This record gives sequence, C-alpha cells and structure tokens, in this order.
Amino acid sequence: MAEKSWKEMTPIERSAYMARAKERKRAERRAAEVSPAREMPEPDPDQLPFEEAPDGDPPPSDPVRDERRERLLSGIPAEIAALISDQELDEIEREERLKAEAERKEQALTTVRKSLRNRARVDNDLVDPSVIRSAEDRKRLARKVDFRFELPEGGDTLDGFRIDGHVFQNRVWHRNYPMAVVESLRANFYRTHLSEVQFSQMNQNKPGRRADQLLARNPPLFEVRDAA
Repeated sequence: MAEKSWKEMTPIERSAYMARAKERKRAERRAAEVSPAREMPEPDPDQLPFEEAPDGDPPPSDPVRDERRERLLSGIPAEIAALISDQELDEIEREERLKAEAERKEQALTTVRKSLRNRARVDNDLVDPSVIRSAEDRKRLARKVDFRFELPEGGDTLDGFRIDGHVFQNRVWHRNYPMAVVESLRANFYRTHLSEVQFSQMNQNKPGRRADQLLARNPPLFEVRDAA
C-alpha cells in the first residue's frame, strides 16, 4: 500500500509522520558521530523526512505561530492539539474578542443608563441631588488632608472661622480633615478676602482694579496637603 501524501494525511498521521522523521534524523546524527564520513546512498523517496515530502510541503516554521500554539495548547495532549488548526484558533480568538467588546460596550451603556436615570429622578424631585454625585467625587471629598489659611488683617474673622461650634484658627495647621471641610472653608475664605479688598478699594470697577481681579493676581494663602 502506497504511503499517503502530506495533503492526504490527517492531523494525527502528520504528527506521527513528523515524529518518525525527527527520530530518523536523530539516529543519523548518532551514526555520524561514531562512524567515519562516507558517501550517503541516494535517499528512498518513500523515506524522505517531512520537509521534503512530495505532493505539498508542510507550512514553514513561524516563531509567532509556534509561540501562540504553545501558549494556548500547552495543557492539551499533543495528539489532540494536532487536531486544532491555526484557522480554528484565529476564529475562536476573533469570536472572543467580539464578545469582550460587546460586554465592554454593555457595561458602558449600563453606566450611562444609571446616570441618566438618576438625573431624571433628580429633575422630577424624586430623590435628593446628592445621589448623582459620582463615586470619584465622594472619594475625593473624603480624602484626609492638612490645611492652613491666612485671613486679612482686621474684621470679625481675625482669629479664624467658626463652623458648627468648632473654631479653625488663623495661620495654624489643621490636621486630618476631610477635603469636604476644606472646600467649605475655602469658599468662606475667598468671600472674606473679597469683601476686605472691595472695602479697601472702595468697590472700584476700573479695568484691572476690581476686587476679584486683584485677588486673582495676588491670591491669599490657603495651603492644602495630604494628611501625614
């Protein structure tokens, strides 16, 4: 019975054929190491190694292809892995990529729907506006910081701000407070300086001499740093 050509072989037969060819090569190398060089006889066409097999050569070695097969099929028996073609791997990879993209899109749409649902509920007075505050914003406002500020000379706020019965003293480091407290104080701090500049400048509205413009050019001290 004539030996099948490469194209006629099944994947398992090809794998076995390649294994026999590699074994023959190893045997030839061992024989060459212990025997003097001699003229090799004309090879038998039926015994040619797989890379010289007639009726179609196997695909040339591709490092990228080989690495992918090794990575994806390493836990699969060799005889089963040989049944899985590169085309099948390409198709599976393409399908899974499309599924992942669709899942990612669906997650984004879910986030958008939730945001729009909350906005619609707020617009219709069904919930308090605070529910639309993002998780990132809540995290930022909860961050613990140290801060200090410098109030203008004179006035009722010379010694500091009193908020909910607590006095935040002027020019003193206040430690380990949430950023939400800082932002509340900063608003009062700005209004205090703005009022002082307006008073000292007699509420001038000349270009470049308005109180807010003067504060923008010479911002008062309000330092904030991460809590130690």
